[in-house]
Amino acid sequence: MSTLKLRGELIKKFETKTFDSGFSKMEFVIQTEDKYPQFVKMQVVKDNIKMIEEMPIGTTMDFFFNVNGREWVKDDKTHYFVSLDVWRTENLEVEIKTSETHTQAEDSLPF
Repeated sequence: MSTLKLRGELIKKFETKTFDSGFSKMEFVIQTEDKYPQFVKMQVVKDNIKMIEEMPIGTTMDFFFNVNGREWVKDDKTHYFVSLDVWRTENLEVEIKTSETHTQAEDSLPF
């Protein structure tokens, strides 16, 4: 499956969950910048948890993720789950500040 990307503002972080197996995950919600904004619940797992834990609420980022689907059978009933697993983020505010600084430096050249 190809890599997907969503741009949005981090609006909510949930507590990190650690399971008996040692597996950890943290879920969070972003709001997209579309004409009709969407609230999208995503997650990070294992070592990637730190990147969301340290991110302030209100930060706008590009979130790169994979779609994972699972089947679970219990008591003869089959359930299906989908998760959006983020593996990388790009901070848009840093990129904007960098380009603005570059422009200011060019304006101050003596020639």
